Amino acid sequence: MAKKSCQARFCRSDDNTHHNSITGSANEIASDLLDNFECVDVFCYWDEGVRERTLSTAENFRRLWENETPMLELLQISNIGVIN
Repeated sequence: MAKKSCQARFCRSDDNTHHNSITGSANEIASDLLDNFECVDVFCYWDEGVRERTLSTAENFRRLWENETPMLELLQISNIGVIN
């Protein structure tokens, strides 16, 4: 199975109650650059049709940031090296 990567991005407004969420994949592996394409989705809190999805993405990002995502280890950038 090929190695894959995904980046979850999340932005918050200044008052910390109105959220925008941004999710997408990062195609940084050589095979991904040839076989895949970039995909980014943006969800805005004020759009009632996607409000729940925005809040769910925000919660998923919080768990990721707090290192609470099952089967994933969050590493500090200083601990990351080149993996062959």
